Amino acid sequence: DAAAKDSLVLDLFFNSEIKIREIHSHITQTNEVYFSQIDASLKTSNGDYHFDRDEIDSSLIQNIKAGKSVMLVGESGSGKSAILKNYYEKVKDDDNIAFYIVNAAQLDTNIVNDIFNLHVAYTIVNFTRFYDHCKTKVMVIDSAEKLLLNANKLAVNLLVNELLDKGWTFIFTCRQNSQAEVDKYLKSKLTISAQSINVPQITKDELYKFAGSYDIALPPNERLLERLTNLFYLARYVELNIIDATRLTLQSFRDEVWNQKVRGGEYGARGQYREDTMLAIIEDQVTNNRYFTPKQGLNHEAAYALVSDDVLSDNRLRGYSAKHDIYAEWAMDYILERKY
Repeated sequence: DAAAKDSLVLDLFFNSEIKIREIHSHITQTNEVYFSQIDASLKTSNGDYHFDRDEIDSSLIQNIKAGKSVMLVGESGSGKSAILKNYYEKVKDDDNIAFYIVNAAQLDTNIVNDIFNLHVAYTIVNFTRFYDHCKTKVMVIDSAEKLLLNANKLAVNLLVNELLDKGWTFIFTCRQNSQAEVDKYLKSKLTISAQSINVPQITKDELYKFAGSYDIALPPNERLLERLTNLFYLARYVELNIIDATRLTLQSFRDEVWNQKVRGGEYGARGQYREDTMLAIIEDQVTNNRYFTPKQGLNHEAAYALVSDDVLSDNRLRGYSAKHDIYAEWAMDYILERKY
C-alpha cells in the first residue's frame, strides 16, 4: 500500500510538472490565434503597404522596458491591435519575455482560473510559476472599455493584483471616447496607472500618398473620404476594388461592404443565412456580454463561410467572435433596423 501511495504521489508530481511545461505552447497558440485575425499591414493587389507607426512602436517598447503599464488609445479601426501585433512579432521568440493577450470580455468571470482554461485547465499559479524566470512579462487586455461593462469583476481584480505582485506589466487598448472612464477604473479599482499612447487615424496626406502610389480612385464624398483615414474602412475600400466612386456615400459604402463580406455578395437564401447567423452571434454577445458565442444551434455552413471571408473568428473550443468591433457595430445597427 505504501509503495502504491508513493507511486501515486510521484505520478501526480511528474504529471503536474509536464502540465506546467506545456502551458507555454498553449499560451503561444492562443496568442497566435488572436493575432491571426489582425492585419498589421494594408493588403493591396500589388503587395502589402505599411503606414509609418515607428514613433508609436518605439514609445510602446520603451515604456515596457521601463516596466510601465501602457494604454493604447484610439478610435476603433485606428490600428491599435496592429501595433500590438508588431510588438508581439518582435518579442515572441525571446525566451526572456512572457506575453499573453486576452479580450476584456473574456474576463467577465469571478473565477480567475477561467482565464487560463486553454486546451488544458491551467491555473494562475501554473501561469505565474512557469514565467517567473522571464525578465519582461507582459499581459495585454484588449478592448479595455469592456471591463466597465463586465458584471463579474472579481477575477480581473485577482488577476491584476497577482500579476503586479509577480512583476508583470500591462498593456491595455481602449477607445478614445472611453479613455477617461477606463483610466479612472484602472487607478481606483485596479491600482494601475497606465501611460497613455495615442494611436491616431492616418492623415489626409498619408491617404492621398497611398492612393497615388497604388492608383486608387478616392471618393468625392467628404464624409466617406474622412472615414477612409480609418484603417479598417480603408482596408475594406481597397478590398472592394471600387472603380467608380463618384456616387458612393458613407451609407452606401457600408451597405456594399456588408453585402460583400457578410452576405457573400448573394441576395438569395444563402446570403440571408449568412446574415442571420452573423446577427444571431452579435446579438448573443451583446445580450450576454460575452466574447465568444458557442457553436451549438448555429448554421455551421454559414458561420464557416463568414470565417473564410474574415468576418468571424473561430475558436475551436469556445465558439465564434466578430473579427472586428466595427462589424459588430454594423450588425447591431442592422438588428435595430429590423426591430424598429
